[in-house]
Amino acid sequence: MRMLRQHGRLASLSAEDKLKWDEEDDKGKSWAKKQKKRLKTGKWDDFIKNFDILPEKTEKQRENKRKAINYFENNKSRMKYHEYRKRGFYIGSGMAESGCKQVVVRRMRITGARWCDYGAETMIQIRCAYLNGDFSELPLLQATA
Repeated sequence: MRMLRQHGRLASLSAEDKLKWDEEDDKGKSWAKKQKKRLKTGKWDDFIKNFDILPEKTEKQRENKRKAINYFENNKSRMKYHEYRKRGFYIGSGMAESGCKQVVVRRMRITGARWCDYGAETMIQIRCAYLNGDFSELPLLQATA
């Protein structure tokens, strides 16, 4: 199953001012908050329909609106957050980010460490095996010249 990180795209739309309403953007913030809730609760038709109320004062706004709608339509099958939550899946990125920090950052960024691609990849495999307590699937490591 492939899942897109929840709210990532909506947040980027707001953060990059791509669909900005006006200089104060209060309407835009309110719209984005409501859209996140629609997306999270599985109200897909309402979610897509509410793009209609976005302003289209400039060509850039029209283009960004079209791109956003296309993005969501093309990724609809990977954005069933209400179903994922019912099944007990985490839909945010916090767990993945924490896992990356545990596996990669704590070992790879030690003082004075320098890594070639092969060495870094090998160390990450060893680190994962160590943290999982399972070395059975760790491939045999061969020294390189």
